[in-house]
Amino acid sequence: MIKRFETAGMFELRAYDIRGNEVFVDSGKTMSVSFAGTITGSEYHFFYLDEKGTRNWHYIGDEGGVFNPEKEKIRRRKQASALKIPLGPDYFSFNYMAALDVMLNDNVQQINKNRSSADFRTKISEYGLGWSNIYNYQSVQFEGRTMLASLLVWKNIGGKKLPDWAGKSDSKLVPLEGNVYELQLIEKGGTRQFSTRIEPFMSLKALFAFSAAEWKSNYEKTLQRVKEDEKRLTMLADVYREMEINRFGIYNYDRFLNDKNAVVVKADFRFDRDAGILQNQEVCYVSGTDRALIKYPFEKWSQFILLPDPGAQLFALLPGNFIAVFSPKEYNKVDQKKLKLETEPAVVFELHTVRQFNGAEDLRMILDGK
Repeated sequence: MIKRFETAGMFELRAYDIRGNEVFVDSGKTMSVSFAGTITGSEYHFFYLDEKGTRNWHYIGDEGGVFNPEKEKIRRRKQASALKIPLGPDYFSFNYMAALDVMLNDNVQQINKNRSSADFRTKISEYGLGWSNIYNYQSVQFEGRTMLASLLVWKNIGGKKLPDWAGKSDSKLVPLEGNVYELQLIEKGGTRQFSTRIEPFMSLKALFAFSAAEWKSNYEKTLQRVKEDEKRLTMLADVYREMEINRFGIYNYDRFLNDKNAVVVKADFRFDRDAGILQNQEVCYVSGTDRALIKYPFEKWSQFILLPDPGAQLFALLPGNFIAVFSPKEYNKVDQKKLKLETEPAVVFELHTVRQFNGAEDLRMILDGK
């Protein structure tokens, strides 16, 4: 069965002596490599290229990677530095008592005294921080630390307003990709259920470190630091993947493209200019992420695989250094669901010539629509 890859990064490691002769790793010895990248996800696998034998990629193992806590810390500091008070309606604390505990530094006597204090409710409201009296005792990863979810300021990024009965529900946090969680609510004694995507924004302790008035007055002053943090963020990796290797060569982190919804069609490629000898022509599929490239020579056109990928496009290199493209917009018009129902699905792809190109970088610019 043919497998198609999408890459999270590739590296080549060689070593030479002072005379320029290639050297090798001693038998039984290994080297540790920390691979920094910007592609997250635990579904990537580690492969080694057999250059002198089969010329195929050989599976070595799995490595999900570890998020770079330093980058996450700077990202959060950048958000907090430019914090506009009051916060917007999407920001909330799980419950009022957790916010009060943090504001009063866990002073039990003061907490009990001010449990129903209108003054403290007003003071917390000045930050623009809402709450729904959701009680949740789970811990989450935030800025490289494990913290109670109830001690964080959360942002509702799912676009769905928390229900009025949220304070009378059982709650559960389900981790999604990156720093995002799904908040699931089940009404106690009822049948209603609710879910939305949320992400931790900052700790309640960091928010209450300054009064609402101080946050407002410091806003302009901290913008310069935010700009400096933005520059630094671009230089830091999102994730680190560790591996042990026992030889030099070319390595890659790949994941298998999801073929569950793929459909195999008989493809007929037509060009608006001379394509030369069709038997020598090949069409390339480029994924919407630009991290997967699949080449289809003429003899494979009768088994062309379509993948559900909104940003995908096809291209072919024609005589005279011209490039012909089947754009993402055209790709999305192909009704793949309908094709899956057909016994012998066939598709005509009309590729349109863009212009001549000069090298790999120019080709990338054309595919990016520039």
